[in-house]
Amino acid sequence: MVAGKIHFIRMVDGNGNISVLNEIFTIGQAYVGEYVWATISTAEQILTIIYNDSDMNIQNIKQFEYKISEKVHDVLSQK
Repeated sequence: MVAGKIHFIRMVDGNGNISVLNEIFTIGQAYVGEYVWATISTAEQILTIIYNDSDMNIQNIKQFEYKISEKVHDVLSQK
């Protein structure tokens, strides 16, 4: 796998959760029915949840450790 970011858009379900790559993450009841961005940073192995509120303010609302079982390579070292 190469270092980079993978983006998903997910709707928060009635339990306050989203599913990313068959894993469940708790976002919170305040976001039920709302859409969030879920971004995996492969180099840092972190999943960040971002929400745009009604005033279009971007908020980082949660971060989770996201372990990747294979080695992550820097794309620049491949040249």
